[in-house]
Amino acid sequence: FRPTPENLLLKSCNRKGFNSPPVLARQSRSGDRVTMMLSAGDRKSMKAFHQRITKKFQPLSLFLRRDATELIVSNLMEKGRERGLSEAQIEEKLDNIVTAVSEQDLTSQFVDREVVEDVLEKLIDRKKLGGKDGDTVHDDVVLQVIDAFATPKLTYAVDTKTFLASRQRLRLHSESADPKAAVFRERFNVLKQRTLRHKLFKTKLEGSSGPDSYTLTPLSALLGHTRYKADENGLVVIGMIVQLEEGKYYLEDLDGKVRLSLADVQAAHGLYTENSIVIAEGSYEDEVFHARTLALPPSEPREASIKSIGALNYFGGVSNAGEQVPLTRLEIEDEGAMFVVVSDVWLDKPAVLDRLRQMFDGYSAMEPPPIFVFMGNFLSQPYGTDTTNVFKGGLDTLCDLICEYPELSQNAHFIFVPGPKDPGAPQILPRRRLPKKCTERLESRVKRATFTTNPARIRYCTQELVLFREDIVNKMRRNCILAPNIGEGEPEITAHVVKSLLDQATLMPLPLHVSPIYWEYDHALGLYPTPDVLILADKFDSYTHTYESTGTTALNPGPFLPSDFSFMVYWPSRLRVDPEESDDSRDLFESRAEFSRIA
Repeated sequence: FRPTPENLLLKSCNRKGFNSPPVLARQSRSGDRVTMMLSAGDRKSMKAFHQRITKKFQPLSLFLRRDATELIVSNLMEKGRERGLSEAQIEEKLDNIVTAVSEQDLTSQFVDREVVEDVLEKLIDRKKLGGKDGDTVHDDVVLQVIDAFATPKLTYAVDTKTFLASRQRLRLHSESADPKAAVFRERFNVLKQRTLRHKLFKTKLEGSSGPDSYTLTPLSALLGHTRYKADENGLVVIGMIVQLEEGKYYLEDLDGKVRLSLADVQAAHGLYTENSIVIAEGSYEDEVFHARTLALPPSEPREASIKSIGALNYFGGVSNAGEQVPLTRLEIEDEGAMFVVVSDVWLDKPAVLDRLRQMFDGYSAMEPPPIFVFMGNFLSQPYGTDTTNVFKGGLDTLCDLICEYPELSQNAHFIFVPGPKDPGAPQILPRRRLPKKCTERLESRVKRATFTTNPARIRYCTQELVLFREDIVNKMRRNCILAPNIGEGEPEITAHVVKSLLDQATLMPLPLHVSPIYWEYDHALGLYPTPDVLILADKFDSYTHTYESTGTTALNPGPFLPSDFSFMVYWPSRLRVDPEESDDSRDLFESRAEFSRIA
């Protein structure tokens, strides 16, 4: 057998980016079957890359057929050879493929070659793979409104310490009580794995320096003892506060429960209610855990949380690593882009419609037009059996008002988030969108009107925003089992609320009898990883807080009419400004959220 130019295999694979000189391989033919005779080192590299691809799909509970894996290897090898891609670029393109495959409407966990072929064609068409990296992005990727019921569900596998994409069919009304237990089990697992990564709870290597670390003792270790001897750092446990008997609180984890005494406890910042997951330090005597200090599970930067999840789409919508560069560029350069957020838009009040007209007068000449976010409640009071007619009439009047400004009705985005007292859905979270019977006229005449759920999520370029309309401050304060520290020199009550939600990694940490939820959609209320912006529309006074531990900006625009027609303007481009660069940069960064008022 003599190799000819047609017999040379100019494909090589190594773990440093496919940019090594091509390896010559010999070919032998036996009928129509081609056997590749690669060197031992080349076969080893090829096998390693196959395993690398397989591991990328494992967290998604997806398994590639052999021919599908070989197609990905072949495609990446060709691009790597032609363009001399680095390891980071190869990883980015592989993540693009993984994300795109996970977004397909798959009927099985086994991914065929045809699915991968379709994905590669789409990626090439959108200039995410091959050719020149895309400098432009589609409009439907720049702004994505994500319905709560379309939020992807992830579960944490304790054995493998990884997150997996759930592919089970979700129901509003569960057939058994198992999903109810799963709500608290998943919350606990997420917070515990995050806590164990914190520097205070990492296992300290022998001989290493640094602050002492704490060991979380499982509650099952306390059972059967009248007294438990702790180590030199004290007895530290993690669990959920529950009230199993009238006036008696317990601390519960996945393995057991113990009676909890809060008589002499000192609580860190935050609001503590039933069903809160806490870290407690104290002593165990007479089968009672006497807590000396109580704290919420420590938070972490969103980048660390995202790293723990890997390539999984945890937020919803379309997300591809290959679009991050052009989206980031657009986000920074489009300095005129803004969100105008108005809460409690009472359409049954003529004064509200008059002020909205003034608002549209001012914004109609802007280019690009703002993104309007209108949040409920959309009526100031219930109207009994006539509520639906009054509500529909208010939306129709708003439609006519918007259509008086063609620049807005044709080009501006209008996003509507229902409030807790709006008609059309029960008082259960997540709440469905406003009824189509009432919105059909506005949706047909306003080109970019979107009616979504409560809560809802928005992807704007590379930023993630969570919208939630609930009177959360009063609800949390009313259900506290410990009085919060809100005296002189202490944070405001709203700062306690923001910290509690982000540390608990959920929009609703209250008991189910206080705020019911659809058990199988509890993940739609999740805040892990934490978003860039958290808009908590509340009837409480307007506020803005930046939670330094996670980098999240929390905002409340306040009620529109009761606050003298005030609303909030958020500038996405200013979030990416480095506040340490200069005084002007700091001022620009701090002005990313501004409160305005219509006289």
